[in-house]
Amino acid sequence: MKCQLRPFDAATDYPRLLDLMSIVYADASGVDDLREEDNSRHPADIWLRLMALDELGAISGTSSVWHPSWSQTGQFWLQIIVDPHRLGQGIGLMLYEAALDFADRHGALLLDATIRDDDPRALCFAEMRGFHIERHIFESDLDVTSFDETPFINALASLLASGITFTSYQQVMDQPEAALDLYNLHRETMHDVPGWEYGFPPFEEYKKQVLNGAWFLPEGTFIARHHDAWIGFVMLQQSPDPSYLIHTMTGVRRDYRGRRIGLALKLLAIRYARAHRISTLRAGNDSLNTPMMMINRKLGYQPSAGTYHLHKVL
Repeated sequence: MKCQLRPFDAATDYPRLLDLMSIVYADASGVDDLREEDNSRHPADIWLRLMALDELGAISGTSSVWHPSWSQTGQFWLQIIVDPHRLGQGIGLMLYEAALDFADRHGALLLDATIRDDDPRALCFAEMRGFHIERHIFESDLDVTSFDETPFINALASLLASGITFTSYQQVMDQPEAALDLYNLHRETMHDVPGWEYGFPPFEEYKKQVLNGAWFLPEGTFIARHHDAWIGFVMLQQSPDPSYLIHTMTGVRRDYRGRRIGLALKLLAIRYARAHRISTLRAGNDSLNTPMMMINRKLGYQPSAGTYHLHKVL
């Protein structure tokens, strides 16, 4: 079968791109969200998305390779998706070689990619091309409708008694320094996530990509404060399916850990989900992040399919 590659066409290709992404990612965004994400990329980012066309002109695969301007020198993210009905026809290899050539011409030193952990064919393809598994991320779901908060109420009560307060970001977002406070807290705690080596976007990019993102829920983001200091947060985000929310991040400053602040923040997130008739919360946990996995298991999160984060040195 003859296959041709062409650049992504923003005027026509988003619906088919979403179809392909939904094959791999259960939480794939909608067309409008994909378009917004692309439009919010920094002008200094190095980025290419290609579409593979079969002999009839139908889109049978896609690839993207991306170097955010704020990431490490030479670090690129790679994504390749092929229509399951077109596997084994060389489409993935064509997309990979074109993406690799682009990355190489733009100074790539490292390639990072993510694949499902239940896709041995994709893992074999990657390993044959020099990638290795760096991290294993497990997705876990919590049934909000059956959650019993009784065993965890005392953790929240004791923190309140000690002078730690909790508020939603929505309640403070109009304060002059609120956006910067959340940014600094997110950046500080993100660097403590196991395996995180990707840098962090500058403040203006963070506002564009996170605080102004269509997925961001100010009312579903909760802050822990001690006096005037922001010491922890939990962030939920919208999903394409209105029946569940994605638990994006829980972070607590190092000097406040061991006091069950993370547990209390997660409890507030669960309460928010229940109040808004959300049936499920979905979280991703790094296999190396034992403390956070233990908290989620106590709360009743049940593991499901996960992803491998792959790494290749060029």
